[in-house]
Amino acid sequence: MRPSSPFCIARAPVRLLALAMLAATAVACSSGEPEATPEGAPAPTVPVQAAPSATPTAPDDLASKAQQAVADNRIYAPEGDNAIEFYLAQREREASAEASAEAALIELQPYAMMAAEQAIAGADFPEAERLIALMVRIDATAPSLARLREDLDAARDTQAAALAAEAAEAEAAAEVAATPAPPPATSPAPAPRPSAAPPSRAPATAVRTPSPAPAPARPANTAPTAAAPAQRPASTPATPARPAPAAGPLVPVNTPFPPFPSEAIARGRSMGSVTVRFTVRANGRVADVRVVEARPEGLFERTVIDTLAEWRFEPGAGDRTETRTFNFRN
Repeated sequence: MRPSSPFCIARAPVRLLALAMLAATAVACSSGEPEATPEGAPAPTVPVQAAPSATPTAPDDLASKAQQAVADNRIYAPEGDNAIEFYLAQREREASAEASAEAALIELQPYAMMAAEQAIAGADFPEAERLIALMVRIDATAPSLARLREDLDAARDTQAAALAAEAAEAEAAAEVAATPAPPPATSPAPAPRPSAAPPSRAPATAVRTPSPAPAPARPANTAPTAAAPAQRPASTPATPARPAPAAGPLVPVNTPFPPFPSEAIARGRSMGSVTVRFTVRANGRVADVRVVEARPEGLFERTVIDTLAEWRFEPGAGDRTETRTFNFRN
């Protein structure tokens, strides 16, 4: 056996040290730089974190918004930021709050009804439709809905008739203005009168016959003769009709508010509303009281009817029809 060379024995530790240095360099390069992607291979996709979804409005937030809207007198307006719409949203989203939201909506519904009547009277038909739609969402079986729709249709027909009459008058005035005026009539010139020739005088004679002296002229009567007044046929003067006084606002004399009924207290009812339509006679008394709407029914109508029988106003020109809503809260 051939003995190992001392040079070969000394080279072995050098090779091991070189291999260790190469391995350390490879590890450092792999940790500092990303791995190269082969040509033609698709680039790796980086997952994108989805944005968090919007958190729906909490029921408690709706209740606080509704209470703040009532405090700010935003009962039914503006659209989308009023107490009725907040309570409707609370009733639809939270079953546990349905009873409290329903009680609040019953109390606020008469305000929407009166606002709809005012919008109809002021010819603001889009606002009247919005308020009627709110009342349908509160209670689609409310008796006042049919009356409000009838009043809205009648107001629209009245406005359409007035616009048509104005258009007809404007068209007639335009036709009259476009028609040329006839030329003025000219009268013929008067014919010239022939001049009268002076009469010829006879030749004078030698002897003139004295002419009688003319009678003295009577002085003309300068006083004008007074014309006899024409006799008019006797007639009885007609008595002028007394104009009826203009209808002014009602002046209350005795209009107490109906008392809270004891039957409602016995049944545990703390609130309610009654809408009535009645006639104020010329003598100031109330008659023909009719219940238009009552919530709830059968509790507050009798106290309203009995109290209206005691109402008195100052006498006026004639009968008038009024509509009032009474809101009860104990």
